Amino acid sequence: MKKIMMVMVALVAVVLVGCGGPVDIWQVSVLDKGESCSVGPNQPPDTTARSSSTWEIYKGPDSKYYLWLASSPVSNYGNGDVLEGTKDGKSYTFKGTSKTHSRPWTGSESQVTTNTTVTITIEMSGNSFTGTGKWERDRTCQGNQCSNNNAAHTGKCTTDVELVGIKIDPDLEHRV
Repeated sequence: MKKIMMVMVALVAVVLVGCGGPVDIWQVSVLDKGESCSVGPNQPPDTTARSSSTWEIYKGPDSKYYLWLASSPVSNYGNGDVLEGTKDGKSYTFKGTSKTHSRPWTGSESQVTTNTTVTITIEMSGNSFTGTGKWERDRTCQGNQCSNNNAAHTGKCTTDVELVGIKIDPDLEHRV
């Protein structure tokens, strides 16, 4: 279902581009500020180096804006996903949620459910922006294997990132 939705959003993007809809491509620098968890140790960032990602922002119908995360600065959410958002002056806010179910133990009926919410806020300044991102993950476990593996598979974690972006020329981005 998620893949069908992503294809549909991608088709909307193609139609908008084909009809002259505004699409801005951004090269984004991401600084991981660490992860804090309710269960288990908090994880400070393991590097001060920034990762890089390419994002697209485009306007859709009904004054809604969309952020396409070509790659994600944080695992488990974002690779190819599109977030819906709003614009207020020079500020954009994008938000998305996902829910996954897994059965990590062979032969067990136990199930781990992961709810992930991502919120990205950016402030434009000409052809650049600064912003923040927050990935919130909440895992629960149901079944007979959960008590043995509770600390490793459940709890709430939040990862914060700092963002810096620069608008790029799409002709330069896609040259071979």
